[in-house]
Amino acid sequence: MRGHLSGATLPPDSFLRLAPGIVISSPELAFAQMAETLTDAQLLALGMELCGSFACDPLGPAHGPARYGLPPLTSQGRMLWFLSHARGLRGRERARRVAALVAPNAWSPREAMLAALLLPPAQEGGFPLAPLTLNVRVFQAGAPMTRPSRVPDILLEGTGVGLNYDGHDHLALASLESAAIAVACDPGSAERQHVVQRLRAQIRERYVDDRRRDRDLTSQGLAILPVTAEDLRGPAGLELLLCQLVSCAERGTGRRDGWARAMLEDPTLQAARARVLKELQLWYSRSPRAANT
Repeated sequence: MRGHLSGATLPPDSFLRLAPGIVISSPELAFAQMAETLTDAQLLALGMELCGSFACDPLGPAHGPARYGLPPLTSQGRMLWFLSHARGLRGRERARRVAALVAPNAWSPREAMLAALLLPPAQEGGFPLAPLTLNVRVFQAGAPMTRPSRVPDILLEGTGVGLNYDGHDHLALASLESAAIAVACDPGSAERQHVVQRLRAQIRERYVDDRRRDRDLTSQGLAILPVTAEDLRGPAGLELLLCQLVSCAERGTGRRDGWARAMLEDPTLQAARARVLKELQLWYSRSPRAANT
């Protein structure tokens, strides 16, 4: 159906019917509507989520459990088509500009956040070294690997460099800590001791696989830098990460990138990147201050 909203003429299927008399905005319309309140960086993060395979907890995106392995709600192409056919919709042009930056196929919130820190133009707080590819599968090519394929989180096309995000509980250390406390409280329990042994084995297995992943990707000529939550807590950590990313990209291409070095050294651009980092931190905590006032 063709819809109307605040004087705007919208394309067909702008609303989704949940039940008789109950409709909600389509993902494309929701994205356009959020352009009225979010910053560009936050809107880009939302677009990455809509075109990705994860969903943040709506009540507690920072600490609540995200859902993974979901089909994308929309695509960059569908968003751009919708925004080109909507008429009289406030925020439309801004939404079109941000939608053009969206990289599809993010598998997690932090992958989306990392991409949103790189994709925008430098003057808008981004660090666009190269087009990004998210979660592309790398197969054996000239060198054997411990698995048939590996999937780095983010690759910078044409540089041989990428990023992998390791989350707070990537190794499930909190679970091991809880199990160890349970054993201390009940030292005679064979069942609790078995839980500790099982978790310890799982953590070791995951650690070994991570190292083999790094080795596999290196054997294919890729330099994949690990990123942690601590790297994104403030501007200093982000700037160091970007500096290392540029150094690796220069080695991959065999030439010095004067433009990238200038972006690193420009205090105005540094301040813009710090602002974008703060905006994304607010977005993933869904603080009321995240609104663009």
